[in-house]
Amino acid sequence: MRKSFKSLLFSRNVVIAWLIVVCICLFLLVIALFINNHVLDIVTFICVIITLVCCAIIIFIALLDIIGSSAGMKKSWQDNIVIDLDADASTFGRLTVKEHKKGGLFKWNPAQVQFYLSGRQIHGKRIDGNEIYKEVKDKQIFNANLLDYLLDNQHLIPEEWKLDKQGRTRYICFWGTIYRNSDDLMFVRYIYWHEVTWVWSYYELSGNRGLQDCAAMRVSQ
Repeated sequence: MRKSFKSLLFSRNVVIAWLIVVCICLFLLVIALFINNHVLDIVTFICVIITLVCCAIIIFIALLDIIGSSAGMKKSWQDNIVIDLDADASTFGRLTVKEHKKGGLFKWNPAQVQFYLSGRQIHGKRIDGNEIYKEVKDKQIFNANLLDYLLDNQHLIPEEWKLDKQGRTRYICFWGTIYRNSDDLMFVRYIYWHEVTWVWSYYELSGNRGLQDCAAMRVSQ
């Protein structure tokens, strides 16, 4: 197996060699303080430069270790996030929860979230929200619990969620929770990137939806 550059630099023999070089350079530097010899001064200067370079490399790799450890800790922390999709959905305003499809305990992993578009949307046609709901309601759609959690923890939302492949704002709908008002009109909530932050809104199912309106769906296992 090919060894990494870092492992080669810190192998036992190399570290010993580095220490010997550093000791020799320091020894010559001490001698230079007492002997006025031009040649020795040049040699000492070269050794000091070598020492400084070695120290710089050690410090640089140590910083890489710190950064790598921090990234590893962050990833490990994110790996332990579990979102309760069985909890009751939040309500707001005059809207009440009509349907709430529970999804169990979801261990957060953005790779497990995909964006669904109906065939008509893919072909550039607009489609009624009720038709979309009929297509997705029996699929593994995420409910609004995930929406609320992500809004409260926006650092978890991947950068690539902001825009679709055409560079347009992506409106991510969470069809697992459907709301209704006193007139029995139905609504679905969605999130989108607005200038400097993620925000949420909702739209009535009877409205036409386009290519930017996608459904947040769990990747099939």
